[in-house]
Parts: sequence; C-alpha cells; structure tokens
Amino acid sequence: MPFHLPATEADALRRQYELERAFAAQLREAPAAERPRLYRDLYAELFRSVPGLARKDAETRRRSIRSQIAFLRPLVRGRSGFLDIGCGDGELAAAVADLVPDVYAMDVVPPAVEAAGYRFLAFDGRRIPLPDGAVDVAHSSQVLEHVHPDDVLPQLREAHRVLRPRGILVCTTPHRFSGPHDVSRFFDDEPTGLHLHEYTVGEAERLFRAAGFRCRALFPFRGYRRLPLPVFRAVEGAMARLPRGLRAGLAHGALRRFVHMIRLVAVRH
Repeated sequence: MPFHLPATEADALRRQYELERAFAAQLREAPAAERPRLYRDLYAELFRSVPGLARKDAETRRRSIRSQIAFLRPLVRGRSGFLDIGCGDGELAAAVADLVPDVYAMDVVPPAVEAAGYRFLAFDGRRIPLPDGAVDVAHSSQVLEHVHPDDVLPQLREAHRVLRPRGILVCTTPHRFSGPHDVSRFFDDEPTGLHLHEYTVGEAERLFRAAGFRCRALFPFRGYRRLPLPVFRAVEGAMARLPRGLRAGLAHGALRRFVHMIRLVAVRH
C-alpha cells in the first residue's frame, strides 16, 4: 500500500482491489461458455462501482491519443479498414477515422458516449463480429492481460481471420517482469486483479505465431525501433534466473525499456 495516499484514497484503492480480485476469481474459474457474459457484466459493474476508471483527466487523455496516433499514422497510411479491439471510450477510434475510411471499435462494454466516425461492435472476448478479410489493421492496446488465458489464442485467431493478407495487428500489453501493472501492484507481487495474466515477449510471440502471425518487436528509442526478437528473449532468459528483488530493480531501472511494455507488430501470413 502506498503510504503517502490520504486515508480516503487508500480506502478507495483497497475497495477497488477487493472488487477486482473477486471478479478476477470468477473469470478464472468460469467455464468458457460463461465467460462472454462475465466479461460484459463484471466490467460494467466495475465501471459503475469505480467510476474513475472510465473517466480520465481530459488533457492526459488528449496527450495519450496524440501519442497513439503519432505511432499508428505510418502503419495505417494507405489502409482502408481499421479495428480497435478493446476500444474503451472510443476516442482513439474516432481519431483514426480522420486517417482511415472504415473504422470499427469493439469492447465488452460500449462507450458512454459514442463519437462519430466509427462503428461500434459488441465484443464477447473471443469472437470478432466481422467477415473474413474485413480490415487492414487491427489494434489491441492494454487488452490481452485482461483476457482469460484460454481465450487469448481464439481471440488472436479471430484477429488473423478478419485481417486481409499482409494486414497487421498492433499489440501493446504490459510486461510481466515489471508488474503487476493492475491495482494489485499496491498489495501483491503477482497480478491478482483483472490482469488475468501478464506476458513476456517470448510468451506473447509464441501465441501470435500459433495464431498464424509473423511478429516484429519494437524497442522504445527515439520513438520505436525494430529489435530482433532473439535479443528480447535473451534478456528475458537472463532476468528470469535472477532473484525476484534484483529482477524487479532492473525491470524498473536499467532494463526498463526492454521489460516495461511489450509492443508487437504482427503480420498476417
């Protein structure tokens, strides 16, 4: 628990943690047939119970959108269809609509206010309600960690299906070595909230390859630069052998660029 927080904020954080932990337990234990309903119902209840999760400071949100658009602009140039998986408030999809003619935004809970420029699709965590080859670019930011591990590969296979040949899936997800990244970071050493699993680059790459993708990993340096996947795997392999405390120190210090966020660009064969 961060001791610098006022008591009221610390109490609110504790309530959120207890709620997320209970919801995560339900999702982890639920059979596949029940999870689509649980994704929708539990996240809707979370946003009702912790309204701050669905509202971010306007200027902070604008800066985030500008940063994401700067990253995505060269990737969507000349493309005609874009899908935002886990669209949240829909603001990124609305911004991409200035660059791409056909934009779809998808989530388990619809945005409170649906902006113009994109079509919203209800999502069940696995199936994407679009025909084969419907889009050129799919985008998944801060989504995989919220998905039941048994649903991740089906979701990636669906993304592969709705992409056109040579289409790309851009994925960002927090790295396990610098986590946990959900509310449980204040209470636990492992994610026990609604981050059902946090990944390494090696783990994520294996899932993407199993879904039919060829992956490139990006390294944050003067923007983002492509770095060979074996480099990431070598760093992860060395870090995995370290004591937890030393690994955490490196993950938040000298090796932070390697193990803070995973950013993959996956190309459909």
